[in-house]
Amino acid sequence: MSHSILIERGRAEIRVALVDEERLVRFQVQPLHRTEIVGNLYRGVVRNVNRALDAAFIDIGLGKDAFLTARDLPPNLAGSGRRPIHDVLKTGQPVLVQAVREATGGKGTTVTGHISLPGRYLVLVPESVKSGISRRLSDKERDRLRKILENVELPKGLGVIVRTAG
Repeated sequence: MSHSILIERGRAEIRVALVDEERLVRFQVQPLHRTEIVGNLYRGVVRNVNRALDAAFIDIGLGKDAFLTARDLPPNLAGSGRRPIHDVLKTGQPVLVQAVREATGGKGTTVTGHISLPGRYLVLVPESVKSGISRRLSDKERDRLRKILENVELPKGLGVIVRTAG
């Protein structure tokens, strides 16, 4: 059985085909100028607040407005408890959000106000008062790390999550 890989580079994309004899096994298209946006932070501007959806559309500079639900409101705006989004956000208001899902079809990027900045050993969680430890670790290791965390002075409004590698 003989496999061949066919690669074609166009202006906007690269197409790769894996062919077995005369049968197409796999075909993939990779856009050249596409950048991953999941995890990116954006200072957006509220374009529209939709009461029926309990959501807002945020201009983050990507052409299509991003989608923010009420449960994903930034903690500094939501306060304690869940509030209707129209009570919290107004058109033209700036808001800091993080992309959680790429735009697909006619829908824009999905964003959240719950910001997290992952690193190799820790995840920084701004606007949080809680810190935590990965559940994948043994109870003994979690207890040890919890004692260490108790002695770490974090700036007000910053939480951390100790990752498994930590």
